[in-house]
Amino acid sequence: MSTPNGAARSGLRQRWFAWFYSRGDFADDDSGLAAIKRKYLSDLHGALLEIGAGTGGNFPYFAPDVRWIGVEPNVFMHRHLRRAAEKHGYAPDVRSARGERLPVDDASMDAVVASHVLCSVDDQTQVISEVMRVLKPGGKFAFVEHVAAPEDSRLRFIQRLIEPPWRFAGDGCRLSRDTGSIIECAGFSQVEIERFNLPYFVAAPHVAGIAIK
Repeated sequence: MSTPNGAARSGLRQRWFAWFYSRGDFADDDSGLAAIKRKYLSDLHGALLEIGAGTGGNFPYFAPDVRWIGVEPNVFMHRHLRRAAEKHGYAPDVRSARGERLPVDDASMDAVVASHVLCSVDDQTQVISEVMRVLKPGGKFAFVEHVAAPEDSRLRFIQRLIEPPWRFAGDGCRLSRDTGSIIECAGFSQVEIERFNLPYFVAAPHVAGIAIK
C-alpha cells in the first residue's frame, strides 16, 4: 500500500511529466518519428482506442473519420489531451484507466494504438491480451515503441545502468523491454514489424508496425 508521502511524490511526478509533455509536440520533429507515425497511423479508420494518449501528440496522424477514445491513467494529462482532441476536430472522449484493463467492450474497436507507452505499463502481456480482447476480428493494432538494445551491446549495458533513475523521472518508463518479441508471440493472425533507430541516445532502438487480430 502506498504511504501518503509516497502517493504525494507519485502525484508530483505525474504532474511534472504532464507539464513536460505539454511543452512541445514530440511527434512533429526531425528525427524520422513523424514519417514512421504517418506510415502506421494514418490508415486506421472506424472506432480507435489509443492507449496512453498523453497530451495528444498523435492527433495529426489520424484519419479525420476515426471515432477516437483515449485511455490515459495520468489525470494531469487530461486537460491537455481534451484540448488537443478539440483542436484537431475529434470528440474528447478521455477515460482514466490503465492498459491492463481497457474500459471498452469486447470486440468493439476497429483499431488500437500504442505509441511510446508499452515501455511504462506494469504488465505488457496483459495489455496485449486486452488489445486482443477489444479488437474486432480483422482489427488492427498499430504500435511505435522504443525497445531494448541488442543483448551484450554497449547500449544495452547503459540502458540497464540508468534504467532506475530513468524510470523514476519518466513516469515508469523502462528502457530494457523486448516489446517487439512480445507482440510477435501474442497470437495475432498477422504481424508486420519494422526495427530501426532514432537519434534518442539510450532510447534509440525502436519497433513499429501493424498486428492484425
